[in-house]
Amino acid sequence: MALEFLLGSWHDSQGNLVEVTQSARGCQVLLLRPGQKRGRRFAAYEEDGAILCGRYLLDLREADRLQWCQRSDAQKTSTWWPGPPEAPLDTPIAPQSESKLKPPEVVKARGRSELLCPRCGESLHQEHLILCFQNLPADVLCKIRFTEKLLRRMQRPQVLDILLDNFGEEPWPLLFACCWLLISEPAWAICLFHARREMLSLLTGPLLSSLATPNPSEWLSRLKGADDFGPVTPGCLRLPSHVSVHFVHAAQELADACAACAGADMLGLDCEHCGFESNRRVALLQVATCNACFVVDVLTLGEELGELLGILSAKAIAFDFQSDARLLAQQNLQVPVVRDLRCEGGLRRLVQRTLQVDLCKEDSGLVR
Repeated sequence: MALEFLLGSWHDSQGNLVEVTQSARGCQVLLLRPGQKRGRRFAAYEEDGAILCGRYLLDLREADRLQWCQRSDAQKTSTWWPGPPEAPLDTPIAPQSESKLKPPEVVKARGRSELLCPRCGESLHQEHLILCFQNLPADVLCKIRFTEKLLRRMQRPQVLDILLDNFGEEPWPLLFACCWLLISEPAWAICLFHARREMLSLLTGPLLSSLATPNPSEWLSRLKGADDFGPVTPGCLRLPSHVSVHFVHAAQELADACAACAGADMLGLDCEHCGFESNRRVALLQVATCNACFVVDVLTLGEELGELLGILSAKAIAFDFQSDARLLAQQNLQVPVVRDLRCEGGLRRLVQRTLQVDLCKEDSGLVR
């Protein structure tokens, strides 16, 4: 069976762009995730009358789309629809205009810009920044040292694209790059930080003792700048202006969140992850009421979340929450059964059907 019908542009339920081309080596598949430039490449081929791509097998019974099933687990699927995603995925991340940003507190001394450390108030220099990351594992520190060399040598217009291409799934090198750029290029640092929100959980950890205070809100505010929580693409669904966002990483903040959630008629639930493969964990638990969104630091609060998880029973709705619940259970956090709104076409399609408005996924990074 010829593979010509695969050629062209497709998009999947995660908002990824899929380009299929014919080359001398056969049918080549390029998967581009939001914000990436290089992507991942696979080969599509025929074997015993079946069409295979990586770990997936094509279900030839579907006509209006391509339905792929994982060979080892038929329940795991990937669906492709014709044409590119609604929003372009290969648009370079450009620094926001200075008028919309609140740059971090800097002082001019000895002819150079210096960033004041939120903890001690002393100036922080680029050449000393790597000392704040010394306690990380050796393989991560090696990547951070490479990032430092990259930042010293690269041309400025290439900074964001190269960093996201090389470290799009590894938040520690990107966090180092954010801190580095924050000293000299605050607008670029904020853009990079916004592109990878999973770095929020890293800023609350003890490894960055030279940068983060016991209450890291001051340091976080430097990177978040004038963040209105997106979206990137104009005209898409956005957070209502009356909804406030609260970062929860202390016992009292957790108590306040529990009180707000206990009085709500319905709660929205979602998780953000960190780590990869066997080390994958839930880092942030997002719980939303009609007036507020609480971003809870799971790694810091741990088993203290029992009261909040109890409140979620019979109140929470989520989207495609099964894998999140399994990860939470592995962290000894038992989440009650929630109403899962998972449907064919993904969250973007659900929002389009119910609210008749587009959902921008560019700002969600690669966490999902």
